[in-house]
Amino acid sequence: MQTWIDPANPLPSTTSLSNSMMATSQFPNFPISLTRLYINGAWCDAANGKTFDVIDPTTEAVVAQVAEGTQADAEAAIASAHRAFEQGGWGQMNGHERGEILWRVGDLFLKYGEELAFLQAKEMGRLFTDSMAIDIPHLSNVFHYFAGWASKIEGSVKQTTKGLHTYTLREPLGVIAAITPFNFPLILSIHKFAPALAAGNTIVHKPASSTPLSALKVAEIRRCRMEV
Repeated sequence: MQTWIDPANPLPSTTSLSNSMMATSQFPNFPISLTRLYINGAWCDAANGKTFDVIDPTTEAVVAQVAEGTQADAEAAIASAHRAFEQGGWGQMNGHERGEILWRVGDLFLKYGEELAFLQAKEMGRLFTDSMAIDIPHLSNVFHYFAGWASKIEGSVKQTTKGLHTYTLREPLGVIAAITPFNFPLILSIHKFAPALAAGNTIVHKPASSTPLSALKVAEIRRCRMEV
């Protein structure tokens, strides 16, 4: 397993993130460039080439056209996640190594918080300041919390009938399907991702069709900051 680490730029604290952005009326603007599916470690178009519009609910303007996944795309994603679990580095990794990666991803949510908040505002109308003050710190906290649990998942020996040795062993399930709604897309997605990844599972994510932009950014954060 290899982990790519950003240059040593100081990460802003949770407090400075929220206070700095709430103190100004000039919010950042980011290009919306992530519009393709992410399958098997690569960005790709839908199998049938179709796209759909993402609408800003505050203006009713089209802000992006995103690849429209098909059954064939879903099957490809499931097969890729299964290979990653059975043969890839993630499935072979121990809890301590998983925890290190989850912790770093938690840090990166703070680093890329402004872009995540911008995308969430565009796709579902959540106030940028609310995302910066509430959602982004929460994403980081959840990943940091489960990073600690990754190395503490263990079984136990049970006292049973004399002469028998009985024990429990906790093992990852494999591929987890995460289907998330349009409201609070970042928070509700992260609450599925973090515990599943900490336990050693792999994930196929199906975000709501109205809020795919923040989900694609989360995929890029995990993809570009680590190589497993």
